[in-house]
Amino acid sequence: MERSPLERFKDALRWQPTGRRCCLPMVFGYAATLAGLKIRDYVTEAEAQVYSQLQAQRCFGYDGVFVYGGNAVEVESLGVPLEFPADDYPYVQPGYQPPSPDILLKKPLPDPAKHGRMPQLLKAARILRREVGDKLPVIAVVVGPVSIVAQILGLEKTLFLLADNPRKLQEVLSYLAPLSRNFALALLDAGAQVIMLMDPVASQSIIPPSIFREVELPLIHSIFRDCKTAGALACWLAITGQSRDLLPSYPQAGADLATVDYEVPLKEAFNLLPHTVVVGNIKPFSFVQLDPGEIKEEARTLLRLAASQRGYILGTGCELPLNSRPENLEALMAAREEKEDYGT
Repeated sequence: MERSPLERFKDALRWQPTGRRCCLPMVFGYAATLAGLKIRDYVTEAEAQVYSQLQAQRCFGYDGVFVYGGNAVEVESLGVPLEFPADDYPYVQPGYQPPSPDILLKKPLPDPAKHGRMPQLLKAARILRREVGDKLPVIAVVVGPVSIVAQILGLEKTLFLLADNPRKLQEVLSYLAPLSRNFALALLDAGAQVIMLMDPVASQSIIPPSIFREVELPLIHSIFRDCKTAGALACWLAITGQSRDLLPSYPQAGADLATVDYEVPLKEAFNLLPHTVVVGNIKPFSFVQLDPGEIKEEARTLLRLAASQRGYILGTGCELPLNSRPENLEALMAAREEKEDYGT
């Protein structure tokens, strides 16, 4: 009997044979593109997100559905003004004046059930879980503390604070980390089974790995610990870009899965994460630039490299661009379906 995508996902988490290799490309807002909907509607209306996610998954057959409203959901709930373009993700309004760290520390934390777009995303998680039942994992995305702070204070100001007053930055990060945690717990309560924490500013291309380990890692660990206590099936850490020097500390964060971007060779990621499920690592922009045959060959190469690695999920190093070519996503899934023995 054919195993369901959720069963395959659970097998991958347990490092058990999965039959067909589990495949989870990050199809977030691109699902709206495929459905012919505006990104603005996708990130503001639960029904639009649910419709898009279900249609895309059913069309291409990858192994999960996602709840994601862009990287600015959490900061919007704190009152940061956003622009909502029709065909792109919301972003902080030009001319926004960041508060001082001390003013930020006085802001009350929002309630995920009441503030900003978080209630719509909770509703999306609830409907998706009802629709897919126990056939597919419902994967909900939250943003990590340092990426939240960098949006509120501005990246440059955050980096200056890191250099000039690291204790104050740590105080701000510790104060805002419960925002990620509370949203994650609310998503789990609504029906999500997996929490993906995305933290692009934590990339070692932006902050030193030593700072990540000292400041951000304990906060992520606390978030994931509370998620698992609340019943999360898995916690997934996704730090895009260069993460080679960060990967060995992912187990300390409590990550069950680790997205690895194209900048880290897959075999190296396996060596750095011998007991963590690795997800990746096709370059996302390849889905715009390359032809289907090239995508299929990239996927085959990864599957061959992972033939002896049960703790591996075929996927992308970050989310698919909104202008990806659908035939390239078809090619990725076609490679997964081939009969070659990839050791699953």
